[in-house]
Amino acid sequence: MHFSKMIDRLALYDLHRKRSKDKHFSAAFTADIDDREEFYSANIADVSIDLNESGKNYKIGTFGYESLIQSGNPVNDTLKGEVFLMKMI
Repeated sequence: MHFSKMIDRLALYDLHRKRSKDKHFSAAFTADIDDREEFYSANIADVSIDLNESGKNYKIGTFGYESLIQSGNPVNDTLKGEVFLMKMI
């Protein structure tokens, strides 16, 4: 089982390396990890939740927040999605 997974991963890696026109990894973001306490410190994200619709036992809405680590790319710096909250009976 493990051997077949390893072969699959190597084959996919090789296929990606040969066929990809663009690199899918950018090393543009670098972190200074000399200060381990600062690097591993946790900050709380300011998540906004907007519940628009509701049904009998659920609520539907959207959520979003700004990334705590800014990359300079607006698409990567903001997280948005849908939220479905069910009422526990």
